[in-house]
Amino acid sequence: MASVLETRKVHRRDVNRFVLTQAYRLKDHARQMAAREGRPYQYFGERTRKEDLARQLAERDGIEEGLVCVVATVEPCRTCSLRWREGAAFIQSARRKCLILYDSFMDREFGLIHVRLQTWFPLQLQVSVNGHEWLARKLAHHGVRYTKHDNPVARPDSQLFVALMSGEHAVHGFANRDLRATLTGHLRDDPKQQSAQISRLLHRLHVYGLVAKIPRSRRWRVTAFGHRVMGASVRLRQLHVPAFYAEAA
Repeated sequence: MASVLETRKVHRRDVNRFVLTQAYRLKDHARQMAAREGRPYQYFGERTRKEDLARQLAERDGIEEGLVCVVATVEPCRTCSLRWREGAAFIQSARRKCLILYDSFMDREFGLIHVRLQTWFPLQLQVSVNGHEWLARKLAHHGVRYTKHDNPVARPDSQLFVALMSGEHAVHGFANRDLRATLTGHLRDDPKQQSAQISRLLHRLHVYGLVAKIPRSRRWRVTAFGHRVMGASVRLRQLHVPAFYAEAA
């Protein structure tokens, strides 16, 4: 973040204005893109099943390719804040809430694709592709009959593993609230129930030796064994499971 400010020649006192301006540009671009494609831009002040919404819109409007919708919502995020110490300003990592944009696209080969964009720096971008849907389209294209069933590695568990092994948690570990922010859409609506749900997940992982408690703190870390097991599980789901089904077909 500091290097970006230096490159753009942004003075420390202008950081907030610069960050908010970039956030507005991203929001405005999303609105214009939706308007240009004739697709809805919707803001939700409460939790909603964005994938279900996108599928309903695609089915209703008969969209086989292109933008389906843009959904905007406020969610917790990892961003940066300007701090002062002894008269000097510096940039520090911080937990905040900001506007998140979800662009849903329908692709002829991969099916429904979601692009999640954080409008505050560091502008984190995540792209989600459903391997089940990709495989189903491949089988249908070749005239192969099939029945959809769950993956050996369930999607929520796979996303949990990815979140736990994220580089941002490598140094200081992770806390309950970090995972609540990452697993948005797979937890219950009530914040207290979310916390209890994450606590139960962490307890299960701890029992199996995948995570360990950091002494004298409320934070956790992934064990070496956990990195091996969870890394292999994620790789199996992302790469090998579709190939196994294709060979079997």
